[in-house]
Amino acid sequence: MRTKSKEIPIISEFTNKDGSDNLSETIEANYKRVKQEVLSLVDTEIERIKADPELCHLIKD
Repeated sequence: MRTKSKEIPIISEFTNKDGSDNLSETIEANYKRVKQEVLSLVDTEIERIKADPELCHLIKD
């Protein structure tokens, strides 16, 4: 016996006010933002490790 399937709700729309789909642009923007945040975090942690006398031996210049 088959049951009626429910429609999957739309959680997020990727169409702009003109009605065109901007999913690719949204994904690219999110990727670039996350990448920049990761690079910033890595730089911050490297500086923190360099400044710590107990950890500075872990970073080779």
